[in-house]
Amino acid sequence: MLEFIKKRDLGNKLFAFSLAVILWLFVAGDDHGGTSFDVMQHTFYNIPLSWRNLGENLTITEMPEHVNITLQGRASDFAGLTPADLEAYVELDNRKEGRHLIRITAVAPPTVTIIRLEPTRAEVVLEELVTRQMKVEGKVTGSPADGLIVEEVTFTPEEAFVKGPSNVVSRVDRLLCILNMEGVTRGYQGKKDLIAVDAQGRQLDVEISPEVVEVKATVGYPEKEVDIELVVQGAPAEGYEVSEFILEPSTVKIKAPSYLLEEIESIPTQPLELDGMERTTRKIIYLDLPEGVEEVEQEPLRVTVVLEQVEQVEQ
Repeated sequence: MLEFIKKRDLGNKLFAFSLAVILWLFVAGDDHGGTSFDVMQHTFYNIPLSWRNLGENLTITEMPEHVNITLQGRASDFAGLTPADLEAYVELDNRKEGRHLIRITAVAPPTVTIIRLEPTRAEVVLEELVTRQMKVEGKVTGSPADGLIVEEVTFTPEEAFVKGPSNVVSRVDRLLCILNMEGVTRGYQGKKDLIAVDAQGRQLDVEISPEVVEVKATVGYPEKEVDIELVVQGAPAEGYEVSEFILEPSTVKIKAPSYLLEEIESIPTQPLELDGMERTTRKIIYLDLPEGVEEVEQEPLRVTVVLEQVEQVEQ
């Protein structure tokens, strides 16, 4: 009887061992192949993590970009399966501004089973979306040709909207249109992109509407206001001397190529003839402008020569 029991126990153990082997073979498997039951596992890495039902006035500022998904199935179920067949997302319905720890949901074809997800939860930061209206400003780089300068830059429209997370939009210092005028001789007209920068000039990632503006830039010679230098020749009539010259105006605004303008401190007049003058006289005179220099405002230049009679010394 004892021998019978021992044989029965041995049979039960062998049966249990065989069953365990069968079950192990059924669930085992790795990326390199299956078992005799054609069951295997495979991990897909860097599956993009998306979201659903984000609030209208919210934006995501922090969230993991990818997850890893491990699937199990028969070798034939993996044939033709690509990362594009998988999806991972977080549900944001009814979530408000702030930091949230949200369970990640994964979706795979019904022929395979999701057995592992890394990570299983995502830390998501939501911020309020704000919009700010700002004036468009120009930033000119490069120098026009032939001593010209950029006179005026205009934009259409003159203002644009900046939209983004509140903490980013609050850092926008200027809304810029960068215009390269190197070597330009006849101005510029065309379309240019806008960028938003902070106080240090670093570009910020915000939405700009419109993204492109119409730009018109005109060029011309620079201007400068300088003194008028009165040039005289000859002398008044005998018994008279000049006590004062009064110039109206005493300065003039000129324009010229920048390389010429830098060296000009004053503009001479054409010579004023004093010979034979015997009374205080007011005359119109003209400037003797150097070649390449123009008068900006051509108003009459008048000079008053104030004479005084001097006592004659008897011999």
